[in-house]
Amino acid sequence: MQRVLLINQGNTDNLGDKAINLSFRSLLEKYGSTVDFAGFAQTDEQFIDKIDKKKNYKLKSFVKKRLPNFLIWFFKYRKKIKKELNSLDNQNYDLVILGGGQLIKSKNVFAYCFLSWITLLRRKGYPIFVVGVGADDQFSFIEKVIYQKCLAQVNNIYVRDKESQAILNRIFNISAQYIPDIVFNKRLTNTDTNMFIKEEKLVVMIYDYDALQKNFENDFGTKKEYFYFWENLIKTNYQPDLTITLAYTTIGDKKTTKEFYHYIKNNTEMEVSLSNTDRLGELEELLKTTKILISGRMHGMILGLNHNCIIVPYIVSPKVKAFKEEWLKSDINYKSILKKQEKVIKQILNVNR
Repeated sequence: MQRVLLINQGNTDNLGDKAINLSFRSLLEKYGSTVDFAGFAQTDEQFIDKIDKKKNYKLKSFVKKRLPNFLIWFFKYRKKIKKELNSLDNQNYDLVILGGGQLIKSKNVFAYCFLSWITLLRRKGYPIFVVGVGADDQFSFIEKVIYQKCLAQVNNIYVRDKESQAILNRIFNISAQYIPDIVFNKRLTNTDTNMFIKEEKLVVMIYDYDALQKNFENDFGTKKEYFYFWENLIKTNYQPDLTITLAYTTIGDKKTTKEFYHYIKNNTEMEVSLSNTDRLGELEELLKTTKILISGRMHGMILGLNHNCIIVPYIVSPKVKAFKEEWLKSDINYKSILKKQEKVIKQILNVNR
């Protein structure tokens, strides 16, 4: 039995990050591994319904948007990461896995957090595997230097999409291997597809407007124009007898969803409801009965695919565009996904069965 340290963003409020962590842990445990978990950047566990009640959330977000990422890492994350590793009951691991998720990321503290983890783990002599990750397509000079240094020190790299393979090859001259996104494995633990009882339900997960303005260069217009776009997106995909339900996967999405709900009520004649999807289980229960899902969140869409939903992607980023090209333009062979995932995990764990 091997002891594995799994490091990812599973502590964030993002339900996609939580799905990644749960799916990865389940897959590793399937092959007899004992799994410990550490937060990659977010070390304290967050939940959407808990963050929503914090009075200083808006102030923290305001400050983070205006400080250089190096300073945020230096004063907030550097010591927290070291404390996170030292706080683990076990300090002897057979190997460490960084992943999955969009961990090779720009315009935030991730490059510095990556450097912290690689430095600390190398000192302890652990084999390190980067598995199931995605990569942004543009980096600053210092981010390139950091990732180049870090990725050169790991045992192997497995990315979750073909686009990330091309990016690592082009920018870092790294030939990464491929593993389908770990969250697909969440479907494969439920082989009875008859459990998905579909209703005439259209679920809409509008993307966080403030995050769009911060992270992407596209012109999304004013918030009212943005809501008008989504109103038309709903109308385009609406079918007679469908009921429309709004849902979300992050705290930022929840804020925008509530505002969009009031916009729809005050400016249209559409009948909509607002679902509570603060927890991953609540979202999955909703998706079990969903016919059509409109979303810009990649793991929201994967969870939808896992529950046989028809997916309408909102293309907000190169990551989502790549996801559409790879997974939404043809039928998905879930058995092939399972075989590929299991092959990679067995290689990493050196399991011969």
